[in-house]
Amino acid sequence: MRVCGYGSILLPTTPGRHERYIRMFTPVASNPLKQFLGWLPFLGYGPPEFVYKDFVAGGEGRSVTRVASSGVVKVVLNISTRGMEDLGFAVGRAGASGAS
Repeated sequence: MRVCGYGSILLPTTPGRHERYIRMFTPVASNPLKQFLGWLPFLGYGPPEFVYKDFVAGGEGRSVTRVASSGVVKVVLNISTRGMEDLGFAVGRAGASGAS
């Protein structure tokens, strides 16, 4: 299976197994001509992409960006906080949040 698009989630800070679902989206071209040229990669064109990858996780300017839904991805995260106390971080106990 091939995943195409962008998505973002907040990473849990508590140890344990966490399941997250990421809604994926792709930018849409601003006019029909650019949409058509996106189908012709051999001419040097391609589908629209974000220049700055940080734009996906931020909120500024996203309300005026045209996007299309491209599915959902399930991600399983196994978070370990071993040795974090030695670095000065306060960590929660295992299983505090559970899988959500």
